[in-house]
Amino acid sequence: MAMLLNFGSYENPTGDEDPGFARFKRVYPRKEAWLDARREWRKLRPDAHMQELIMQALEWQMQQASWQEDGGKWIPRADKWIRGGRWLDEPPAEQPAKLDWFAECREMHGGACGLSQQVHHTRKILDAGRQAK
Repeated sequence: MAMLLNFGSYENPTGDEDPGFARFKRVYPRKEAWLDARREWRKLRPDAHMQELIMQALEWQMQQASWQEDGGKWIPRADKWIRGGRWLDEPPAEQPAKLDWFAECREMHGGACGLSQQVHHTRKILDAGRQAK
């Protein structure tokens, strides 16, 4: 009778998965090519500080439109992300909050500008000129 040995799961045949990689694997949105990703992780040998930087980068990168559009089609495979040092990418500069001109128009002019931002802007300048006199 043959004896079966448990060497871990199919995804982790040796049963010795690094806890940092396990955390990365849980969070990373593209769920494929994990053996290649594990190989890259082992080459990288990230310490606790680097692992934290990796998780912080993933946090903002997963919010990017390119990662969310087309069902995640543009998310790189995890091995390529690790090999490319993508945790070193800089987050995009924050965009200034867009002025809700129509809400401002309703407040200032009772919505009299209609649906034209240009009309509202012109009225706003004229109103400011009148108040300055």
